[in-house]
Amino acid sequence: MMDASANEGLELHLRQGFLHVPGEAHRRYLGECAVVAFLWSDPWIECIPLHNAAVGGFLLKMRTPAGDRVVDLRGFLREHDLDDMTNRLLSFSRDDRHAAWRALWIKAESLEAGS
Repeated sequence: MMDASANEGLELHLRQGFLHVPGEAHRRYLGECAVVAFLWSDPWIECIPLHNAAVGGFLLKMRTPAGDRVVDLRGFLREHDLDDMTNRLLSFSRDDRHAAWRALWIKAESLEAGS
């Protein structure tokens, strides 16, 4: 992910299991990257750009002529017992140690337990 400062954040919408990446955010933070990996490290979701599509990962599918992209995370979320039909804003921050972007995921049952 390209020229982001360490303190800069990236807010992306997750809608019904699809992560939406605006064209400007894609150009700024991912450059030419078309594939990313996602890792679950409770309670964090990590997004790592992959510069060689041959290694696998999640495809950043083009949605609009403006360069907006979408990633289908439904299977990933289900695999980790996370709500794959949720709508939420994920606030990613840069983690240079892991060359990744990380977002805190608070599970619904954690919120209910705190009530």
